[in-house]
Formats: sequence, structure tokens, C-alpha cells
Amino acid sequence: MSQTIDGIATLCFLEDGSYFQGILVTLVKKQYGLIGKTTPAPRGSYHECCFDEEPQFVNVTVIDHARKKEFIIKNVMKLRGDNCTLSCEELKYDTEEMYIDRKAESYIEKYFNKSFIGRNCYVCVGPMTLQHPKTQVEESDVADF
Repeated sequence: MSQTIDGIATLCFLEDGSYFQGILVTLVKKQYGLIGKTTPAPRGSYHECCFDEEPQFVNVTVIDHARKKEFIIKNVMKLRGDNCTLSCEELKYDTEEMYIDRKAESYIEKYFNKSFIGRNCYVCVGPMTLQHPKTQVEESDVADF
């Protein structure tokens, strides 16, 4: 059995899109941390001919700060470049707003690690839905930025 988590996600991407940090805020104001890192494409799980562009894949760690629990959603497909969508069975996200330059840095100053400032990062905001799986991971399984 899984739990559905809906909210607005704010994601801060490194310029090359290989890593992001984010926050997901639900309608009842519960917050989750998000960390995404690119990973090699899984074998045989998608047909390249079905896409206009080569999809990227990311593993997304979801952090429930209130319960001090984490879970990883593996092989999330990332499409549409910087103005991205993230999609798999357990996660759906669509960028509705994207910020660059000074506007992105103002979001970074307010919500994210200051090490992102001055690195040409971009910030994407949009709706996200998660299906919370049963599997939990140990804190030691999650790499730091």
C-alpha cells in the first residue's frame, strides 16, 4: 500500500542538470526535502524511438524531515531539458515556472544551500505527486552534496 503526496515542488538544478536539491510543500504545509542525481539509463525500460530527445534519468531521494525517514525513487525520467518534466510510476512533476540569473539566486538565497549561488543554477517550480513506497533506506545510503 502506498500513500499519495501532492504539492508544489521548487527544484534548484546545477547548470548541467546533473544534480538538484528541492523542497516539496503539500497543501497542509508539510515539507519534504528532495535530492536528485543523474544515473545511467536503465536497460530495456523505454523505447528511444518514442521520444524527440534523449531522456535523462535521475534517482530522487525524498526526505521526510518530520519522521526522519528517507526513500529513493529510482530511474525517474527527465525530459524537456531545463524546463523539465520528471516522470515514473511513483513520481510526476511538471515545471510551470523557471527562473534564471538574479531571480534564481533570490530563490536560492531563500530556500537552498548557499553553495549554489554564483554557479549559474536555475530554479524550477511546479506541481509534484509522489507515491510513497514501503521501502525505507538508511541515512548512510544518501550522499551529501
